[in-house]
Amino acid sequence: MKAKDWNSLIHEVPADRLLDVMAVLYLTNPSEDAVKVMSGLGGDDESSDVIDRVRLEYHDLFIGSESGAYIPPYESLLRERRMQGECSAQVREVFEREGFDPAELECEAHWKLMSAPDHLGFELAFLSVLLRSAELPDAERESLLATARAFHGEHIATWAREYGEQLLNTAKTVTYKTLGRLTMAVAEPGFLD
Repeated sequence: MKAKDWNSLIHEVPADRLLDVMAVLYLTNPSEDAVKVMSGLGGDDESSDVIDRVRLEYHDLFIGSESGAYIPPYESLLRERRMQGECSAQVREVFEREGFDPAELECEAHWKLMSAPDHLGFELAFLSVLLRSAELPDAERESLLATARAFHGEHIATWAREYGEQLLNTAKTVTYKTLGRLTMAVAEPGFLD
């Protein structure tokens, strides 16, 4: 897909749903259905017989291996070159203030054991929760949307584009190349407009 097609796509799908799908792909080993969806979006149908290769790549990219493909999905590592940096503390503070607990998310046990809240999957899930909450009856819509925009601008927009580009350039499967492209697109400043 051309760049403008990705921008159209992200505005055709409700933002909270897109962010949920992306968060799941960062936080869990992909299901066969997820691989089919991402392959279709990527314009190159990756048949279900590659599921083992995609699942191996999940571990290589996000958890670490000797393959050289490891790209840690943490804001503080990309922005500050250290774990548990200032970014991590800021994200933790926002999550606590808003009552968001990443440990309640459905994700691999590995992520629940980590104490770093600035994982890209957690940040995307948080944005999704804010957007969904803003649509509930009696919600303080403008306040929730302001929080979402501020969090996006201070966190997602500051590092996720670069991370998505690294993912796009490192990934071998259509599933993770597509996730890299989507990550770059949602990191754009106007994504929540």
